[in-house]
Amino acid sequence: MKQSFLAFVLCLIFALPAAAETSLWIVEKDGARAYLGGTSHLLRSSDYPLPPEYATAYDAADTVVFEVNPGQIGSADFQREVMTQAIYPEGKGLDQVLSKETYRRLIAEAGRVGIEPEAVRRMKPAMVALALLSAELAKLGVTQRGVDFHFYERAVADGKTLGALETPREQIGFIFKLGEGDEDNFIRYMLEDIGRTDEVIEPMINAWRAGDAAGIDRLALADMRQNFPAVYRTLIIDRNERWEGQIEKLIASPPTELILVGVGHLVGEGGLVRHLRSRGYRVEKMK
Repeated sequence: MKQSFLAFVLCLIFALPAAAETSLWIVEKDGARAYLGGTSHLLRSSDYPLPPEYATAYDAADTVVFEVNPGQIGSADFQREVMTQAIYPEGKGLDQVLSKETYRRLIAEAGRVGIEPEAVRRMKPAMVALALLSAELAKLGVTQRGVDFHFYERAVADGKTLGALETPREQIGFIFKLGEGDEDNFIRYMLEDIGRTDEVIEPMINAWRAGDAAGIDRLALADMRQNFPAVYRTLIIDRNERWEGQIEKLIASPPTELILVGVGHLVGEGGLVRHLRSRGYRVEKMK
């Protein structure tokens, strides 16, 4: 059975058992040390407290580094940028790039959760996917205040130094280009799986919590690699390649860092854990 396309869509906002393990690694080389943590950008209240290794790494770190600074995501500038990049310009819309059948199904699904047809028509594919998925997740008590926001709020309260691997503008830029040129398949796959959100979210959070790298790869990445290789390249590989040099510099610098990125960036052949090991770093799971 094919792996769910929904798991890939979850990666967009997941920014995603070996019971003694978790998705957190200690990275060491030449006497320098950092902590590399895989995060779930989405959690339920029942998912707290987090695995204790995260608190241990946080307490040992002087600096906390995120994919993007969570404090900038709620700003007015960020919201304006989202609307600029997530919405088609006047005169263009999804009705022009989707087949009539796919567009009809999309409008029906959006109407079920209260999104007006004209709003749907103007949204780019990734924005539609996020809007529909957010509505489904809300029913399940899942919010976007996941691992990243948890440690951002703690770091601000504790006066720790903050860092980021990319800017909000950069992150928005690649997210809302997803599906371009393959809009019909993108939306069709999403519509086929959106009703299975409750079946997918539990295994994904459990795999993250247990540090099940193979499970994370199977649930979140395998279908994307096979059916949407360009999306996989943009969302995972290209960003990993941009981050690799930054992460190596951070590890070599005197302060001890806790570097938090979506867990999908760490696992598999193109993951950051394999890259760092290939560069001579000792990378071991925290237990």
